[in-house]
Amino acid sequence: MVEALEEAQQKLRILWRTGHLSAGIDSTHADSASLHVWIYCGRKYRVSYLNTDGIPDDWLPGWFLRKGKGAKLAPDGVWRVAERILDRSENTGRPFASVRIDSVRTEGADIHAAVRLNQGPLYLYDSIEIYGDANVSDRFLSYYLNIRKGDLYSENTIRRIQRKLSQLPFVRVTQPSRIFFGEGKVRFHLFLEEKKSDRFDGIVGFAPNSESVNNELLVTGEVHVELQNLFRRGVGFSTHWRSFLTQSQELDLSAVVPYVFATNIGVDGDLNLLKLDTSFLNLQSGIGARFILEGTDHVRVYYRSKSTTLITSDTASIRSSRRLPENNPVRVLSYGCDIHLNKLDYRFNPRSGFELSMDANIGSRRIQRDAKIDAVQWVNEQGSLTSIYDLLDLRSIQFQYQYDLKIFIPMRVKSALMVQATGMQLFAQEVLRNDLYRIGGARSLRGFDERSLEGHLIHGGTLEYRYLFSRDANFHLFGNAAYIENSVRQPYSSDLAYGFGAGVRLQVGTSLLNFDYALGAIGDLGIQFNRAKVHFGVINYL
Repeated sequence: MVEALEEAQQKLRILWRTGHLSAGIDSTHADSASLHVWIYCGRKYRVSYLNTDGIPDDWLPGWFLRKGKGAKLAPDGVWRVAERILDRSENTGRPFASVRIDSVRTEGADIHAAVRLNQGPLYLYDSIEIYGDANVSDRFLSYYLNIRKGDLYSENTIRRIQRKLSQLPFVRVTQPSRIFFGEGKVRFHLFLEEKKSDRFDGIVGFAPNSESVNNELLVTGEVHVELQNLFRRGVGFSTHWRSFLTQSQELDLSAVVPYVFATNIGVDGDLNLLKLDTSFLNLQSGIGARFILEGTDHVRVYYRSKSTTLITSDTASIRSSRRLPENNPVRVLSYGCDIHLNKLDYRFNPRSGFELSMDANIGSRRIQRDAKIDAVQWVNEQGSLTSIYDLLDLRSIQFQYQYDLKIFIPMRVKSALMVQATGMQLFAQEVLRNDLYRIGGARSLRGFDERSLEGHLIHGGTLEYRYLFSRDANFHLFGNAAYIENSVRQPYSSDLAYGFGAGVRLQVGTSLLNFDYALGAIGDLGIQFNRAKVHFGVINYL
């Protein structure tokens, strides 16, 4: 019977919104099995004049102001005006505001009426109390949840509290938060327990070594250490080492400090060291400032420096082609901006929502003179000695961008479809091999050796079906592909690489095990089952 009354109320709201302002429940009749409700629809009205004196203009809908306060409204206009006023009240410190319509006067099908607002008491945020063993400061939570002491109560902020808490990697919500109102103050009780988030994980990859004449096994690997919530303030530090291909290694270090000087500003720094076989060594460092929008969402500006040192100088190619070798020292100083948005329902094993990252930067670029390459000289048309560097414009401007979008679409009860689009491109006057992007492997393009595919332009996508058999575990089937252009190769090359396979992610105690089996192909080469890739990883939360 309760459901019947709720359905009747819903039908009444529809009638009111469509202009039947006098609609109501005429009578009811109940027996042991059912409830009968008779609704009086009444006459359909329109509001020809709505008096909003005493209500600030910025609390009224823009369409209402553009029409003019004396204009005739659509049947649902009065309700839309009232909802806008209530929305503004609830988000400016007055959660118990109410709106009523009075001074009603009818003229045929027209109604003249006035909107009256009872603002109710003003409420400000006061304090946060944590119930549980979560090792996090209430000060950090007040910044993260945007409920700082002394700020005006906002209903929109309150609605987002539970989702934002679920995105924090180092706490677990044990029950819904409670909010208490009294004496103009709002107090929060948050029920949180500590969640192991500091992680130590590794991935081992096994594949036939394409560079070995004996088809020996190539073993690649990664080690990732991530510390979160240092000093109970959400400070993070990460180090990531990987070994890929033959004699190739990469090291990433990064740190971030949020809410500096009690503001929504955070600072971060990063360092990247890349050694590619016996060819070159890249060193890149940067420092940035991020404006925290909400939760983990932010807009960031940064300064970055990158330099290349050659391990082996290729002088033979200069003598034969009189062209700059594929690898050459270069120094780039750039300024950039990136944005990160996370609207996932659960960060670690999502089923719905999206995550977006975009990055663009521009900077000055200088090709450096390598002593061995510069020593290769020949007589030019004027009869003087010249090197390859004398024929080039060593200074130029470069621009690059990257993007990564993941969308999770829920399917049935425990299933989800993940659609990913990713891409990157470098614009430079003289692109070198040490400038190229590198993809491949468990974290980018499964079915290929780690970071074995190179290009100055890469656009790719992934389609993945996931069956979630627990909160942090899933079984998945996937297909991924990437279009790659490489201007360093001569002649200019473009390829389509694709791969597919299956995998599982299992939770064992405080650890997560990842296993993927994938097959890949590129260009005109078909699938080769004897070159299948197996990626095995362990994420251990400390």
